Amino acid sequence: MKLATIAVAAVLSIVAVADPQSSRKPSCGTEKLIEPAEAAVDAVIAAYWDDGRSVFRKHKGKDEVLDYWLSAHAFDMLLDAAERWRRGDVLDKARRFFGGFKKVHPDWRRNDYNDDLLWWVIADCHAHHILKDSAVFNEAREIMDFIMDRQTDGVLGGGVWWKSSEHRGKHACSCYPAVIAANELYRITNDRKYLDYAVLVYEWSRENLFDKNTGQVYDMKGVAGNVDRTCYTYNVGTCVGAALRLYKFTRRHQYLDDAILAAGFLMDSMSTGDMMRGRGQGDGGAFNGIAARYLGELARLPEGRRVGEYLKVNARGAWSHRRASDGLVGPDWDRTAGDNFDIEAQTACSAATLMLAAPKGTFAPPPRGAVKIMTFNIRNSNDDRGSDNEWPKRRDDMVRIMKDIDADVFGLQEVLPDQREFLMSRFPDYEFVGEGRGSDRKSDESASIAFRKSRFRALNAGTFWLSETPDEPGKKGWGAACPRVCSYAVLEDKTTKKRFTFANTHTDHVSEVAREKGMLLIIERMKEFGKGSPIVFTGDHNCREQEKPAQSVSKILKNAMYVCDTIPLGPWRSFNGWEWRDRECSSAAAMKMPVHVRNAKKGSPDADKSRNGGFAWEDCGGRIDYIYVTPGTRVLDYRTVSTPRPGTKRYTSDHFPVTATVVFR
Repeated sequence: MKLATIAVAAVLSIVAVADPQSSRKPSCGTEKLIEPAEAAVDAVIAAYWDDGRSVFRKHKGKDEVLDYWLSAHAFDMLLDAAERWRRGDVLDKARRFFGGFKKVHPDWRRNDYNDDLLWWVIADCHAHHILKDSAVFNEAREIMDFIMDRQTDGVLGGGVWWKSSEHRGKHACSCYPAVIAANELYRITNDRKYLDYAVLVYEWSRENLFDKNTGQVYDMKGVAGNVDRTCYTYNVGTCVGAALRLYKFTRRHQYLDDAILAAGFLMDSMSTGDMMRGRGQGDGGAFNGIAARYLGELARLPEGRRVGEYLKVNARGAWSHRRASDGLVGPDWDRTAGDNFDIEAQTACSAATLMLAAPKGTFAPPPRGAVKIMTFNIRNSNDDRGSDNEWPKRRDDMVRIMKDIDADVFGLQEVLPDQREFLMSRFPDYEFVGEGRGSDRKSDESASIAFRKSRFRALNAGTFWLSETPDEPGKKGWGAACPRVCSYAVLEDKTTKKRFTFANTHTDHVSEVAREKGMLLIIERMKEFGKGSPIVFTGDHNCREQEKPAQSVSKILKNAMYVCDTIPLGPWRSFNGWEWRDRECSSAAAMKMPVHVRNAKKGSPDADKSRNGGFAWEDCGGRIDYIYVTPGTRVLDYRTVSTPRPGTKRYTSDHFPVTATVVFR
């Protein structure tokens, strides 16, 4: 117990001074810097490792040993850590763990869940590679021979039974791990029987438990032929892992295509705001970690770039929501578990596995001078009164999401005076710029800008109207339905002394001429006010990318989405209209469609699948919120953030925030 207390203190002291995600690190401290994955593993060991019995406990401070199959995943996490860092203490625990577990569960034959046994085959093969222990290899081969000879048959045409004691169904959780396990044994032994078996079980699973159009993985097929179409993240993950191993050993591209399709389903349909949805605790506490492990394997391939960016977002989210008291992460990677919440070992292991699986550079600090930008139409507080979307009900959740995004500079639209006052009170470290669009400069909506006061100083800032007389308050221009404004600020970084000009607007919703002329006016004024400094131009521009106003702007500035170093994340649509979707058309998927297809409006000729030769159109939704940058500006990442209000299927606005991280040359 004393040992655990010391370990917790050590982890917390390290975590407190080393946060690679943040560009605003503490300036003092002599403790060794440690990467987040290592800190997460150390936190798990400190909380759950029973040094006397050489096992993991399920709960902090209690004697109950972690469940049979969940122990296999804890073992895998230890092995990952041992393989990465070759730390003597971690290697020692990994060596002792197998023996400690066998004292609790001396005979694997007493477990009639085939998936439990297969998880141990996979972990044993991993351990053989790291520890060179013949005992773990012998167990792996014994169990695998049992599964192949007695739990795989021709009933239902093939597949692996879930339970040995009752043959009621063949499940994804037994079939795909069987493919992975057989491949791992083939890797070790080069015995062709394992690969041939893996191919047969995979093909049965593909025909019976896999949607070849969407990538959804079904849970099971019963003896009556019924298929349970429930989809779990760990089944998707093992499908990806199984397909990748067969691709490696056979080089058949169908397997790689399956892995990419399944991963896409998980990212688009089992995630919210690019964060994998929490599966609770119990068995579910391990599900997302298993998915992350195998997605991480795909992310290491050139074809897995989008998966890599997705894992980065999840890993950064989990790291930033670790619990201060013990460094543990709960079942939801986008929120911090309370101190009274009993985080179970498998749940904490999932977060550690995620961080181990995330691509290199996930937690690297951004380059010096990088600036995180956000644009967000917050929906004015006059509308939606009396509904679940009224301002008082959503504003606190909005602030939480904005603080998670942690932009250095952001532009907001539809900001009424009461909303501005509220946001200024919640963001005291930011300076706000922008006037209301009415003739009195105070009433009506503003297109406000906020920037971090500790980092930037405004050399020039103000508001002008999008009209033929831009300095005359309250004027409508070029047939606009109402007055429209642009707020701007010429900012200087106090450290680097680099300058850039930030402009933010909300263009007219009626007149296309007003939209185009207004945006061109903004660019010309920014060139004048900024005296040649780089420009960032944000806002709700009320037009799609193929329409004339956006096309005119794109001839001068660059749409940050298209010059991004990495694959843009999040849904294609930025305007959600309060419409909840369980499945989003991702930016990555939409960008593979012709421009007229991804911007098609429902019911239009361009939305007719038959007219678009092979492109599977779905209602992508309106993308009308933009971040433009001066040519030559480096865009590190780009994301549309569709995070909902916690515990609901509601958003914080009828638009999503859009973010980008930029570096000025």
